[in-house]
Amino acid sequence: MNIGLIYFEGEGVEKNEAVAADWFTKAALNGDPGSAYMLGLMYRDGRGVEQSNAEAIKWWRKAAQKGDTWAMERLKEMGENW
Repeated sequence: MNIGLIYFEGEGVEKNEAVAADWFTKAALNGDPGSAYMLGLMYRDGRGVEQSNAEAIKWWRKAAQKGDTWAMERLKEMGENW
């Protein structure tokens, strides 16, 4: 997740949201809820990935199932359950 954040924010490297999404995906697939949350944001907003509310919801559900309260809030905002 940390490498994803570095590319997402451009700290010490050129900002590259597509590369950030790749790192977040790797971490999320290994069970990191923070990375799943970030992927949800990126898919919702179409940052570094093609915009998709369905993908945002999918990743937020994964994060919420691991206890991520921010993901739970985003799901509520979209009228979704986890």
